[in-house]
Amino acid sequence: MYKLLVIVLAFLFFAACEERVLVKGDGIYQLSVIGALLQGDFQGNVSVGSLAEHGDFGLGTLNALDGELMALNGVFYSAKANGHVESVNANELTPFVTLKFFVEDSMIRLHRKLTLAQLCDTINLVFGNVNRPFALRIDGEFASVRTRSFEPQQKPYKPMVDIMDSQKFTNFENVRGTLIGFRVPQYLADLNVPGFHFHFITDAKDMGGHVLDCTIENVRIGIDWADDLTVSFPHTGSFAGTDLNVNQRSALDRVER
Repeated sequence: MYKLLVIVLAFLFFAACEERVLVKGDGIYQLSVIGALLQGDFQGNVSVGSLAEHGDFGLGTLNALDGELMALNGVFYSAKANGHVESVNANELTPFVTLKFFVEDSMIRLHRKLTLAQLCDTINLVFGNVNRPFALRIDGEFASVRTRSFEPQQKPYKPMVDIMDSQKFTNFENVRGTLIGFRVPQYLADLNVPGFHFHFITDAKDMGGHVLDCTIENVRIGIDWADDLTVSFPHTGSFAGTDLNVNQRSALDRVER
């Protein structure tokens, strides 16, 4: 019954679609690459205040891995290791971020209760087009959300797989909030997190983190397709000295999922 519902939704969605007019500059901006972060390049090198010219929606982290960074409606937030969210000072630095000016191209509503896996399956079936990245803003009522954030790291920084014991988990129940995320195709796995990557923030903007699982209902899914991807490479010695010529797929799966 669930699969039939998704197929019907997909049919109705594509039947209602019009040809999209491309907007100049409607792309994703990314600072650094995911491989550098996995290898322990946590040295912030770009101020949060300077990011406004690149996007008003997105996610990343802060210097020394001190918080899960989120941008929503042009405001930057950080979810700390205890799950509490703070506004980010413009002078704070980031080593990795993915941003976009969010302009909604498509939208669907789902009213049944969905796990994170079911939500992702539905989006894949409805929107398809696995070769093109897009941003997702998902608002809804969350029966549960499980998130994580890391404790701030100390130099010399270690690869992320070696600091998993410093991640802290938080569970939320019966809250309204937003999933801030991107879906990136597999062929870009050396640049960004392939598949879905979500951070969560409550409507009250007081709690959140990197999403590991959730149960959501009364869902509104907004999609913003990207026309291009711009990657800015850090000028720091830590980035220059990081070995990126290694296969990190298993490390990425362990860290992000």
